[in-house]
Amino acid sequence: KQWYQRRVRGRVEPIKIDPFKEKSAGLGQAAAKEEECRKILQKEQARLDAYKRNEAVLLQQFRQNKSQQAGMKNLISTVRKCQNVCRQMDEKYGIVPLQPWYWPPSQDDQESDEDEEEEPDPEKVILPELDAYLRYKHSYCVWCGVKYSNRDDLITHCPGDTQDAHDQDETGDFADDTDFAD
Repeated sequence: KQWYQRRVRGRVEPIKIDPFKEKSAGLGQAAAKEEECRKILQKEQARLDAYKRNEAVLLQQFRQNKSQQAGMKNLISTVRKCQNVCRQMDEKYGIVPLQPWYWPPSQDDQESDEDEEEEPDPEKVILPELDAYLRYKHSYCVWCGVKYSNRDDLITHCPGDTQDAHDQDETGDFADDTDFAD
């Protein structure tokens, strides 16, 4: 039994084969290759970091652009709603609009407006002017969507003449502390 145990024991680990053959490459070659690999890795890491920073900036710009587009779409929608309300109320009371853009353009107007001047920028002129016209002339608040009986009623019950004033009002903080439970 002893002779069998000696024979089976033999070599337990296989012989390791070095694929790089460092021993035949020469002195300092392995260190130089390692340094070169480290530099390449650092360059690649810097490139990836720059890409991630650029990606974050592009994502932020994309979100800002989409937010601006949505805001402009909302603004144009609000202007069109105001123009429709203005037209309905003016027609009800037989009032001729002061400006042609107080009312929404009809299809006939759109065809003939090609040579005439265009309507002003909705953000800077139309919405505030339409809001003021509807508040003064018809006691109507664009943001509440309510026609009040008179201007005093509008001033008393409406939180303000801006959308921000109405957005704050939705939290339950009324500007005039009016109790609507009655």
